[in-house]
Amino acid sequence: FKQKTAYEIMPSLVGSEMCKETGVHWYIVHKGDTLPKIAARPDTYDNAKRWPWIVEGNQDDYNFDRDKIYVGQRLFIPWWEGK
Repeated sequence: FKQKTAYEIMPSLVGSEMCKETGVHWYIVHKGDTLPKIAARPDTYDNAKRWPWIVEGNQDDYNFDRDKIYVGQRLFIPWWEGK
């Protein structure tokens, strides 16, 4: 897939953080969040089955452990055409 910025796909994001200059989309983990719950949010992928995309987008972060996300953790939400 050709990667697109979050702003190109969804200009008005709710419940997440995005830098409009770079189009980088971040999500801050809240109590009770899981990767499938985050992926299911309408401001991310609106599809719980896309949680592996979050793993793929964060595996370069040496602090990222897909089995141990924590409250306050900032996760990169990668966007691809065809989201």
